[in-house]
Amino acid sequence: MILSQLKHATSDLHRKAEMLNFKKQIVDKTLTVHQYTALLERNFYFHSLVEKLSEQLLTPKSMDCLGFQSRIKTSYLMRDLDSLKVDYSNSPDLKKYEQQLFHPAKIWGALYVAEGSTLGGRFILQYLKSNNNINQVIKEFHFYQVYASKEDLMWKKFCNCLESMTSEKQATSILEGAKIAFNLFVKISQDIHPQVSRIPIEIK
Repeated sequence: MILSQLKHATSDLHRKAEMLNFKKQIVDKTLTVHQYTALLERNFYFHSLVEKLSEQLLTPKSMDCLGFQSRIKTSYLMRDLDSLKVDYSNSPDLKKYEQQLFHPAKIWGALYVAEGSTLGGRFILQYLKSNNNINQVIKEFHFYQVYASKEDLMWKKFCNCLESMTSEKQATSILEGAKIAFNLFVKISQDIHPQVSRIPIEIK
């Protein structure tokens, strides 16, 4: 039940997030190295905060259900950023969102966004590898093959855990958490290389 509510309530936010993720440029293979770098940085700061809060808020039973350690994405993003010699030590100020998400039900909504962001990774990887702007500079990709062939299986497992580890009475907080997480990503995108995203985004 909660999954269908999440999908419906965040569909517009999801579409806007895809635009900020350079969906068109990825698909038509015009993505530049600068845009790719911005995308990696944005994802790094986003996943860093969600992972930090998840470790603080999820119960041991929920962590075990998710196999949480196998879902850590920041280490993969760090390898990609290190290869591009990017300094990612100065995080934007995200205290507002950290405070808003510091809730045991809201973090599930944030995880829904974080895990959903990996869907299609293997297809994005193929686009990147066949993009001459990218493949002449970058030879190894880590974040976009974080789950590799297990992508669908990992998503299904997450959905099962979300349904079994939460209750209907938490639905409102979970939905709010997902919306906050999308707004978090927009905030990061506005702060990190905003000039490479020429799309006016206004999310309420």
